[in-house]
Amino acid sequence: MVFDELTANLKVLPNEATIEDKVYLFKYSVLANNTMYARINDLIETGEREDLCELMDQISIAIRLEIEEFANGEGIASELREWYIEY
Repeated sequence: MVFDELTANLKVLPNEATIEDKVYLFKYSVLANNTMYARINDLIETGEREDLCELMDQISIAIRLEIEEFANGEGIASELREWYIEY
């Protein structure tokens, strides 16, 4: 549902939307996931974390955000998420 909302909000952005406008929508989505993860322990498993990051990377690419510009090239989700990989 969080990613459905993200893609729906990105679709209605005007053509003149700034990078900051797009990043704001990603931040909102990642923070929503952070909140769910904080409330429900082990909500997001290790493999799922990577899948979610990959999904956000693909969405970023689709709206022409450069993955390399975020989190030392790891993508926007890696810059904002709290559901880190635990070893």
